[in-house]
Amino acid sequence: MKDKDRDLSSVILPYSAAEEAGAAGTAATDTGETSTADALDSLLNQYGQEAETGEVESETETGEQTQPQTETKTPTQEDKTNYAFGQMRQQINNLTGILGKVAKANNIEYNNLDDLVKKMSDDAIEKMAKSQNVPVELLQKLEQLEQNQSQWQRQTREQAAYAGFQTLTDKYSLTEDDLKAFAVELDADGKNPFVQDINLENEYKVKHFDDILKKQVDKAVKEVLEKSGAADQHSTTPAKQQGTGAGAGTDNKITTVDGLTQFLKDFPS
Repeated sequence: MKDKDRDLSSVILPYSAAEEAGAAGTAATDTGETSTADALDSLLNQYGQEAETGEVESETETGEQTQPQTETKTPTQEDKTNYAFGQMRQQINNLTGILGKVAKANNIEYNNLDDLVKKMSDDAIEKMAKSQNVPVELLQKLEQLEQNQSQWQRQTREQAAYAGFQTLTDKYSLTEDDLKAFAVELDADGKNPFVQDINLENEYKVKHFDDILKKQVDKAVKEVLEKSGAADQHSTTPAKQQGTGAGAGTDNKITTVDGLTQFLKDFPS
C-alpha cells in the first residue's frame, strides 16, 4: 500500500516587526531621507501604540480583561474507552503501513486491505513451504484448519457470553444499566468474556454478594406480606378487645417491609 502524503495546512505567521523594520531600512537607504536606526525607532514606537490601542479596544468590548482559566477534568470511563480505541486505531494504521512497505519490497501488488492480507499470507506460506521442503497445499490446509478452529472458538465464547448475561438478567432481575455496570467492572479487571472463558455468574456472585442477599430478603418479605394480606381478606374479623391493654382498639396489621422490620425489632426475644 502506498502511503499518501498528508497535505499540510498553510500556517499564517503573526505580523513581524523585524521584517517591516528591514523594509523601512531599505526604503530609507534608497531615498536617503532617514537612517536605518531612525526608521527602526519610528517603527517600534508605532508598533507599541498599535498594541496599546488593541488592548484598550479589547478591554472596552469585553468590559473586563480575559484571564486564562485552567480546569481539571477527571477522565470518565467513556474517555478511557475512547482513548483505548484511539490507540488501537493508531496501532492498526501503523501495522497497515508496515505491511504495505513489506509488500512493496517483495513486489506484491494489491487492491485493498483484504487483498493485501491474503497475498501477504500466501507469500509467507510459499516461503515457509520452500524452507521446510513440504508441499504448499499442505501448509494451506493447516492454515485453513487453524482459522476454522479460531472462528469456532470465537463463536463459542460469544454464545457463552450472551447466555451468561441472559442468565444474570433472569436469575437476579438485573436491568440493562446493571449489566452495563457489571461489564465495566469486568473490563477494569481485564476480563473480557468474548475473548476469554469466564464464568459470569461466579464473577457476579463474588462482586455483588450483598446485592444478591438483599434482593432475596426483600423478595421473601414481600411474599410473606402478600400471603398475610390474602389470609386477612379470607378470614373473619374478630371482635375488638375491650380494656386498656396494649394495642387495644388499634389496627396493627403489617402491610409493608418497614412495618415488618419494626415489628421484628419490637418483638421480645
